[in-house]
Amino acid sequence: MLENIDIKTDIVYWITENEIDNIFSGKYWNNEESEKNKAFYILDGNTNKLIDYLNYQTTYLREFESVIKFSKELGLTIKGVGLDIAAGVCWTTALLSKIASLKKIYAIEISKHRLLKIAPLVFDLFKAETDRIIRVIGSFYDIKLPNESIDFALMSQAFHHAHKPDLLLREIYRVLKPGGFILLIGEEPVYAYDIIIKYTKNIIKYMFPNITYKSKPINKIIPKFKEMFAPDEVTGDHYYLIKDYYNIFNNNRYELFLHKEKKYKKYTIFIAIKSIT
Repeated sequence: MLENIDIKTDIVYWITENEIDNIFSGKYWNNEESEKNKAFYILDGNTNKLIDYLNYQTTYLREFESVIKFSKELGLTIKGVGLDIAAGVCWTTALLSKIASLKKIYAIEISKHRLLKIAPLVFDLFKAETDRIIRVIGSFYDIKLPNESIDFALMSQAFHHAHKPDLLLREIYRVLKPGGFILLIGEEPVYAYDIIIKYTKNIIKYMFPNITYKSKPINKIIPKFKEMFAPDEVTGDHYYLIKDYYNIFNNNRYELFLHKEKKYKKYTIFIAIKSIT
């Protein structure tokens, strides 16, 4: 499938304009004007801000390097055909394309300006092996590839944006080969200290309602977790405890492994292996 695509000039469309608008938060991710001040918007020629963002402002580059190392520790090999799901500006796609054992990587994204305008600059910046990359404007709920045709998938800052995580994981399961796996980075699980901080702030807002706050308090002294950490209706962010990740992946026939970096600028990465049972 798609063997005759010229990736340097062509974009594969798995979805229509109307379908993009109907995807949860699809309009948000296609609002180019609102993204011009973000670090990855390098159409102004300033690529240093992206490098700085990945290296110093966030832990994302470290997370990518860690999850590759973690996969080797688990005896997994990044090879063959892969998916970069919700690839954004494709910096992870570019890095994956340089792995010698990789033959092809599909970069799936619903943000047109990221995929069409910014990704080519990112490919140049990271010296990507572009003959291995196929850019796809599509939904990660509908991966238009045959069953058991993919060796691995990567999600960077992606899984927690899925409004239907079970549907997403079932679709990835369908296209993964037996023993295939998912690499997850850019996740921010909710830990005990996050809960304490957020609940404390809410109590203060509740006790002093006459003060103006950036966000409104929940009208309860002790709200439920789902009320306190409700999904963001604009960006599509969802919030999970560690046990939620395990439950969601295990319920969809994956074995989930976790690595938590405890040094300065902590982060948590995951690898989910497709179960054959």
